[in-house]
Amino acid sequence: MNTLYLNRSHVIEYSSVLIDPFKRDWKYVFETNCYAYALGLDIPVNFLGKYDDSIHYDPGFFGGNIISSSFTEEELNSSILSDMDALGLCCCDAPYDVKLEEGEWKIAIYGAVTSKPGYYKDFHFIKNTGHFFWMHKQGFGEAPTNFDSDGHVILDPTKCNISEIINGSPFKYEYIKTYKIRKGFNDKFRG
Repeated sequence: MNTLYLNRSHVIEYSSVLIDPFKRDWKYVFETNCYAYALGLDIPVNFLGKYDDSIHYDPGFFGGNIISSSFTEEELNSSILSDMDALGLCCCDAPYDVKLEEGEWKIAIYGAVTSKPGYYKDFHFIKNTGHFFWMHKQGFGEAPTNFDSDGHVILDPTKCNISEIINGSPFKYEYIKTYKIRKGFNDKFRG
């Protein structure tokens, strides 16, 4: 099956009502990836059953700046920030242990290392909505978990092990940075 990238404007039309990182009753969490889970994006119900493959919300999807299969930290951040603008989310760099105000959450960003220094071949995201532990999805069809690849509860995203086998190849992810996020725009929002 081919990966299907939906029309951005069609998804953005639904995104304002779909963004809810605090959601506990996801209806379609198995059809989303780690990025959608970290941002709190569920799948619009009218998209289900129309497509043969999971919907890929990759960084840059909403902002029209989708990352390539080999990317730098700068390119990944640019794609994420373009999405934040398109989705009406405010974000800023923050230490992983920054305290959150009501309605804020954090995402930690990872890149799968390659043999080419400074380039990544995949991304991974985990989120924290104010609890002591972090949560993530390790791929499509997987349930959200608060455990890393070694089976430890994720308390510090800078020290957890995120790795997986994709199409028979090992992927080892390294921590890149943390963003603090909330809905809406505000020039005074800081990490």
